[in-house]
Amino acid sequence: MITKTAFDFCAFFVLAVCFFTGCRWKREYVFQRTILLCFIGLNMILALMSILNQSILYFGWRYGENALAWLEVTKMVAYLCNAAMPTFFASYILCVAGIARARKKWFYNLFYTPFLFCTGLVLTNPIHHKLFHYVVNHDYYRGSWAGVLFAMAVFYTGAGIYFLIRYQKAMERQRMIGMVGAICIAVLFAWIQFRYSYIRVELMGVTLACLALLLNVELNMNDIDTRSGCFNRRAFQAMARRNEIAKSKYFMVSVSFMNLIENTRHLDQDTETRLLQHLGRRFQRLNAALQIYYCTRGTFVLVLVNKEERHLTRLIQDLTEMFASEQYEFEDLKVPVSVEICQARVPEDLNTMYQINEFSEFHVNDANDANGHFRVYDATVLHKVKRDNDVELALRRALDERTLEVVIQPIIDLKSGNIVAGEALTRIHDPNLGTIFPGEFIPLVEGTNQIVRLGEYVLEEVCKLLQNAAMDNVSYVEINLAPYQLIQTDLAKSFIEIMERYGIDPKRINLEITETVASDDMKNYEYTLQELRKAGFTFSLDDFGTGYSNLARLFHMEFRNIKIDKSLLWDSMENEISRNFLESMIQTIHHMNAKIIQEGVETREQLEYVTEQGIDLVQGYIFSKPLSIPDFLRKWGKS
Repeated sequence: MITKTAFDFCAFFVLAVCFFTGCRWKREYVFQRTILLCFIGLNMILALMSILNQSILYFGWRYGENALAWLEVTKMVAYLCNAAMPTFFASYILCVAGIARARKKWFYNLFYTPFLFCTGLVLTNPIHHKLFHYVVNHDYYRGSWAGVLFAMAVFYTGAGIYFLIRYQKAMERQRMIGMVGAICIAVLFAWIQFRYSYIRVELMGVTLACLALLLNVELNMNDIDTRSGCFNRRAFQAMARRNEIAKSKYFMVSVSFMNLIENTRHLDQDTETRLLQHLGRRFQRLNAALQIYYCTRGTFVLVLVNKEERHLTRLIQDLTEMFASEQYEFEDLKVPVSVEICQARVPEDLNTMYQINEFSEFHVNDANDANGHFRVYDATVLHKVKRDNDVELALRRALDERTLEVVIQPIIDLKSGNIVAGEALTRIHDPNLGTIFPGEFIPLVEGTNQIVRLGEYVLEEVCKLLQNAAMDNVSYVEINLAPYQLIQTDLAKSFIEIMERYGIDPKRINLEITETVASDDMKNYEYTLQELRKAGFTFSLDDFGTGYSNLARLFHMEFRNIKIDKSLLWDSMENEISRNFLESMIQTIHHMNAKIIQEGVETREQLEYVTEQGIDLVQGYIFSKPLSIPDFLRKWGKS
């Protein structure tokens, strides 16, 4: 008896250790771990039934009626376990591959039909005895339908291997090795018992396979962040790959602690570690199905796979309550918190691995946000921030590689009908982002040194253009100046150096400043403006009519031109009050002895109107859109 049950005893104790270790492990996916624990539990029951069966046969009970009944019971329970194990094996592989929750209900109805049918056969065996039976002398015989259980086991084992091969890309290398190793161990021991029937090691082989799965798949420390106790970035990327292959839908919520580094200056390392682990446990209590990742310092990502919208809404509400106070209570401390939360739906909001990885590091860090210490964003903000970063990098590349295109839009004298000037504008032609217009990239860099580089680049390209004899009929070219450029005390010096390098008279460059700049405290810009004026540069006031500036302050400066914003013209075509305001502005500007440029003239009606009002110069699509330098020279250059 000991010889026949020795391996079963060993298997039972090893399985018991695996079972209780798995139960104590709280950092793995709950559903996946539950499937493995059920698989281990079935093998424990199978080992116990084998031991009981052999004990009944060994200890002199074979002549009693109770012994026969107990043999029937133990064998029937063993058959149930044998029927269930291949089913749980295939289900476990579906979980590891990340596709279990993505399958529809009809799939599982069909998938588990063979198992339910075989379970019914086992449970009704005492009636029909088609699977097995014991005779009076307690000898065991298999029935004619025993092959049905074997066929079912082959089906689910084959299905599991198919899933393993089909979704192998969804599993990281260590998990794949663990799965393949477990299968090989189980097959090897089954073959040994088939070849040498007196060596009962099949169950021991399955036990070792369970141990391999537990160590390589479930208790994989490479997926755990040692400080927070949550999954790390490596596990996050593996999760995203699995769900991408399985085409699963899921929600992601990033929780970023913007002042974590500042707080940790006042906390020792052990306290910070306990705080992170405490937060991980608090997040898990919000929803048992949450997968929690600590991807970068200060940022947790919470994932809900194949859940309904109401679960996401509830999670956001719970997080709002969790961080309602500006100070988070932890142990005997009150830690100041500044939290940003961003929610996204995959694949609706994010549909590439690159976007998902960006999300795990995303934060807005908007100090001007009115919501104070707690802010909630959705994926549209992520897209905007990402787009802004990409555009800024595209501008930097274009300046470094000198691929930024300068285009010219002509300015026409209405009295003569001839071109007198042009405005220099820019375009970025990026291989990834396509054409980017200044309305998008200028606001991103107008407060940085990139705007200074951009201004020098445009001036240099315009100087090259003015060297061309075909530009002799163009009196000057207008170039925009940003406020940040005007506070650079060496701006005039750098502009003069560029002009002298190409031999261009500064009078052929007219610098545009906006109404907002002109209405600001001019002390900030006075030195630079004086230096530029001394060098021979002239100025235009751009976008006039967009603000509500003091006119006396505006005209304190001498402007070559006043450029009326197109919005004022367009409004005046439909609104009498706007028209009266525009006409009064035109009269006032003429009294100041400045020429008027009306921008944005696009229709014949607009052109006739501005002509009637005595506008001097016109710029707009009715004459020409901004043109590349070769096209501009061809169409407007002196022949």
